[in-house]
Amino acid sequence: MTLTKFSTFKKTTQWGGIQWGVRWGIRSSDHTEKSLFFLKTCSYNFSSNVSHLRNIGISAHIDAGKTTLTERILYYTGKIKSIHEVRGSDGIGATMDSMELEKEKGITIQSAATNCKWNMNNVDYDINIIDTPGHVDFTIEVERSLRVLDSAVLVICGVSGVQSQTLTVNRQMNRYSIPRLLFINKLDRDGANVERTLHSINKQLNLNTLLLQVPIGIEQKLKGVYDLITNQGYLFKGKNGILVEVITDKKEILNIDPAFSFDMVELLRNRLFEKIADLDDDFAEFYLNNDINSITSNVYNSIRKCTIENKIIPICLGSAKSNIGVQLLLNNVCKFLPSPKEINNYGYIYNSGSTDNSNDYVSSSSSSSSTTNSGSSSRNGAKKVQLQCDSNLPMVGFLFKIQEDTMHGQMSYLRIYQGKIRKKEMITNMLTNKKEQVKKIMKMHANMAQEITEACAGDIIAINGLCGKTGTTYTTNIHNNLHLSNIFIPKPVISVAVEISKKNDVSKLTKALNKYTKEDPTFYVQTNEQTKEIIFQGIGELQLYIYKERLKREYNIDINLKNPKINFKETITKSYECSYTYKKQKGGAGLYAHVHAIFEPISENHNDSTHCLFVNEVVGNDLPKNFIQSIEKSFKEQIEKGYLYESEMINVRMRLISGKIHEVDSNDLAFKKAT
Repeated sequence: MTLTKFSTFKKTTQWGGIQWGVRWGIRSSDHTEKSLFFLKTCSYNFSSNVSHLRNIGISAHIDAGKTTLTERILYYTGKIKSIHEVRGSDGIGATMDSMELEKEKGITIQSAATNCKWNMNNVDYDINIIDTPGHVDFTIEVERSLRVLDSAVLVICGVSGVQSQTLTVNRQMNRYSIPRLLFINKLDRDGANVERTLHSINKQLNLNTLLLQVPIGIEQKLKGVYDLITNQGYLFKGKNGILVEVITDKKEILNIDPAFSFDMVELLRNRLFEKIADLDDDFAEFYLNNDINSITSNVYNSIRKCTIENKIIPICLGSAKSNIGVQLLLNNVCKFLPSPKEINNYGYIYNSGSTDNSNDYVSSSSSSSSTTNSGSSSRNGAKKVQLQCDSNLPMVGFLFKIQEDTMHGQMSYLRIYQGKIRKKEMITNMLTNKKEQVKKIMKMHANMAQEITEACAGDIIAINGLCGKTGTTYTTNIHNNLHLSNIFIPKPVISVAVEISKKNDVSKLTKALNKYTKEDPTFYVQTNEQTKEIIFQGIGELQLYIYKERLKREYNIDINLKNPKINFKETITKSYECSYTYKKQKGGAGLYAHVHAIFEPISENHNDSTHCLFVNEVVGNDLPKNFIQSIEKSFKEQIEKGYLYESEMINVRMRLISGKIHEVDSNDLAFKKAT
């Protein structure tokens, strides 16, 4: 059996890009082609076929291997010509880690966008990728990326299993109803265990998963993966695993991995088909009436349907660093994850002058195609409308990230949900209702930009010339007061005092901090009114330390950070019912108010946010509306300072049951006092 070059090719695709590759395979002694290897594709002009577009995010806990996985994806798709490791000895660092601090520390600090093309079954797919940080300190980068993406790959370490930030990222994906694949990575490492990791996923993430593959070998003996649907093994050979060998001979697989169990494969394969049959009636009927080996195309369609509807999460296996399983993951991204046309996205049209969208958050502005919302419901008096992924309609875009550097200036990252955007065009900022010019449109590859003249519905781009802040809706239809729901922004949990080494640096510091706070909605800067100290607030110590380092490197400003002060929160642990009457009489008209209410804790998982709620449960008209408003206002004022440490109270619900008034002595002040 010898390795043979079957063919080479170079062609011009229908959209003008160049595609090239080599087809390899193994030809047995009887001259039959036993297996094929895949080739490399390279194309930089994006297709206009939105059905073949995938917008994906790659997210994980720190050190699960997401940036390494992205590096391999870029290599196998021909976007980059060589592989560089996150902590490689060459000192270059991974492509998507473009900041010097990222390269030095071996961590991802900012989300980075790129694009590539993948050929599957002679069909070219365009893939927009956003690689996100794993540290909780930079969780806003994950949050804003998932807000605009159609799907994601959640990477999980095959040794450690589900970790703390895995839980957080999974909740973020649930918040935006993101269809996703799981990739169990690092199966080449000592201690890797697929069964244990699967148990960790099912127990802690509470996902309905579908295992698509089993490993051929494990730990240092990992050689490839076995696909349960195709019933074939795949080995990854050649330089950097560029060649994918398909194996159907059971003896050959057992020679590679003597512990491999085909009985287990048969069991898992049947479970896979049965699980899909339980979720898809059409497949169930086909499954019951046909041979199991003839239903491959049908099961792909059903898995795709169930994945997009968030009924199931397919699981792939491999090791990005050892170049195993990545090409199959790319195939599954194209097979099972949705195109922009298959996701329902909504906006809200407000009455003129009634916009209430500042830091507003709705559980999701994008949900799977199974969503039953008709689009006619309202929110705060606004009409909910469905956006169409159609380039011929008025443009609607959402600004989800701002980034500034010396090479490109200020770049505003937009997801185009509807219509088309062109260079030099005037578009309307819906927060300010002012027109702004699109000076440049760019497709980003980490910190490198390729200028283009236009972008269509479904695409993710960067633009020069916009003034909007994160969360701004842009449109070309000035007659509709349309807004998309904003990004969920977590509140700061840590603060530090800042000491400036040189007083002359104050003006430079102000300029730098204005830039950083514009880029990062979780980074707050304020001045303590009593001590006159500058205070940094953020999500974690690492985040604030990174800004200290950036000030030194980018602006030559030295600062010292004092010991962090934790921002405590207070809450209640159990429900209690109270009834209170406030009376005050000193001659003439007095004060009288009676309030009956129940206070109860809100689950921490309620919308995944910390807040307090006021619920009016008063029956009838015994308590005038203006007094109810006074009670609510007083409640919101009181929870700003708790009883233990005068810290903000969170996760408390006040249910107003009833109230009593006096015809003369009751007024707003009395009900505020009673509350």
